[in-house]
Amino acid sequence: MDAITPPDWGKDRLSDFIDRAHYNCVATFANHRNMFDKLSEIDAIFDAASRIPFRHGGAEFVLAAFLNRACGAFLAAVRLSISGQVAETYMVARGCLENALYAFYIHGNPEIAAVWLKRGMSEEATRISRRKFQMAKIKSVLEKACPDLAQRAVCLYERTIGFGAHPNPDGHLTTSVLSKSGGVVDILKPGNMAWKLAVQTSAEVGICALYVFERVFGDRFKDAGLSERLHSVDCFRK
Repeated sequence: MDAITPPDWGKDRLSDFIDRAHYNCVATFANHRNMFDKLSEIDAIFDAASRIPFRHGGAEFVLAAFLNRACGAFLAAVRLSISGQVAETYMVARGCLENALYAFYIHGNPEIAAVWLKRGMSEEATRISRRKFQMAKIKSVLEKACPDLAQRAVCLYERTIGFGAHPNPDGHLTTSVLSKSGGVVDILKPGNMAWKLAVQTSAEVGICALYVFERVFGDRFKDAGLSERLHSVDCFRK
């Protein structure tokens, strides 16, 4: 892609917004390097995890899709958060967690992979898939297998819903000023406490999702050296 700025770039509202968002990303890299480096390492672990060989046969072939989608959602959360799109960060952060949790659920119940794959093929197939893949049910399965990880995942999941994944007051009011004349919304809010929480949440969600995939891959995750790297970057452990 040609890196030369086109003549009219930044003169319209949209390209100006994209330019300011990119500037904030670069500023985060320059001024908050420790956090940026942690985010970069989390991404590197995702990348290394995607190279773990999958077993042939059975339902495991679909796990690659969930891993890569979780990684994509993590990258989206990072980009949104470091640019200052605070509320929007939580929408894709939730998606990162959900992809990891779906993978864990299918890993423990391989027979329902076919149910997921058939979603959308008919109204009945969609209804069955929705019933089988209820988030409360998935969380319950993780709770039985690993209570500490489940508690962490649920806490983060609820945070994403509270701060932007759903149109809740906390998510709106972090970037909005409401008055009798209407609401004024700042799409980009870099540098304040809400921004810092969004960036931190991006990291926490990425780490939590990787812990879930560690459960999915088992010894292969550990043998690839990823468990050690994950524990090292996990600055949120108590």
